[in-house]
This record gives sequence, C-alpha cells and structure tokens, in this order.
Amino acid sequence: MAEPKSSPNDAHLRGYLSEEAAEVRGYVRERYAVALRSAEEASERVTTIFSEWSWPAEWSDSQIAAVALWVRAMTAFQSAILLAERALIAEAQVLVRTGAECLFYSGALHFDPELLNRMHANDDRHRRTQANAIVDNSRLLSRTSPEHAEFLRRLAATPQGSIASLSVEQAAQKAGMDDLYQFAFRGYSFTAGHATLRSLEFVTLDDGEQSGIVFGPTFVHVEQTLNTTTTFLVAAESLLRRMIEARPGPVTGHDA
Repeated sequence: MAEPKSSPNDAHLRGYLSEEAAEVRGYVRERYAVALRSAEEASERVTTIFSEWSWPAEWSDSQIAAVALWVRAMTAFQSAILLAERALIAEAQVLVRTGAECLFYSGALHFDPELLNRMHANDDRHRRTQANAIVDNSRLLSRTSPEHAEFLRRLAATPQGSIASLSVEQAAQKAGMDDLYQFAFRGYSFTAGHATLRSLEFVTLDDGEQSGIVFGPTFVHVEQTLNTTTTFLVAAESLLRRMIEARPGPVTGHDA
C-alpha cells in the first residue's frame, strides 16, 4: 500500500479528524504490521493476566496506589498504540512517557510501600506551589470565589513538611527500571514531551525535494515508538507478576 496523501482541503478543515484517517490507519497496520502486532499481543497478554487476578479482600493504601498507577500506565500504553496507528507519533510518545512515569511510581511503591508518604509530599508540594502562584497574583485571585480564595490562602500558608518528595528518576531506580528511565523516558521528554526544537521533526518536512510545515499524518519513528511501547508493556507484565506473587489471590477470571 502506498503512503496516503492527505487532501489539502480536507486536512485544512479537519486536520487529524479528516476522512483520510481510516486510510492512514490501514496503511500503518499494513506497513508496520510486525511492530503493531507485537505491541497488541503484549497488551493483550498482560491485560488478560490482570483480568484473571482476584484481588485480596484487604489492601493497604500503598498497595492500592501501586495497582492504580499500574492501571494508569496500561491505559497510557494502549492509548499510545491507538495514536501510533493513526500516525500521531509525537502524541503517542507523550503517552508512552506518561505511562512510564506511572509505571515507575507503581514499581517503587510495590518494592517500598513506605514511599507513599513521599508521594503525598509530591502532591502537597504541587498543590502548594499552585496556591502560592494564585494568591500572589491579585488578578488571578480575583477570578476565584471568596470561598475558594480563602481555601487557597490556607493552602499557601501550610508549612512545608519535612518529608522529601520522590522524583521520577528516584522512582525508576526504586522500581529497578533505571535503564528505561535513562533511555526511553528522557528520550521522549526531549523528542515529544516538551516544546523542544527536536520535537518539530514531527510537523516539518524536508526530504530534499520539498520542505515546509505539515499538519497531518507523519510516519517518522512509527516502528520505534511501537517497539518502545512493547518494551514498556513487557515491563508492566513483569511488575504485575511480582505483585501477584507478593499478594496472591485465587485466579478465577470472574471473581475479581
């Protein structure tokens, strides 16, 4: 199948919502069949294991948070596959990065439940930073209700706790996934997660014959993105199996 060309008029009106979307998806599924099949099979394998796991009746807060973060990671990885299938590669990489972050924290909590306190410190720090920024700006504060403004003032005045927050890199190290952090998470932060010049390769064209800005499907790094997603899905499966081994329940497939 030849690489599809978006209709200028249709793309101008609807962008990635244009009628060519189905054609693009078909092209990706054919051209990158092996990489796509590997990602889908890895996803199906790990979600099947999860669906057949009957959870223990009582869990600690850290156990609940670890599994919930794992689910968030899986949601992001599956969403990345859907976007890659539609040639939204930069956006797919952003979701892989988000899923990776959730997976790192999930693994960190699994191996060290006491880290939940440091994650609470993360949340408190972010909320306090936002509250201070609004309280210190009279224009922003005036746009809130009196009740919410008072809430923000109290939050901004909350003393910073003594517990250190937990960075993404520290979480990855605790989870035993430092290699994934250094290679994939950092890489996707640079290529897609932030407004860097490198990230512009997904919306620019320079093939030696023509150059310009492209608002439409891009096939740059499709296979690499799908393969990276598969790598994270394999890591997610490994972590899930460790969770099941640590907190086993009767695997029935229907009683969870």
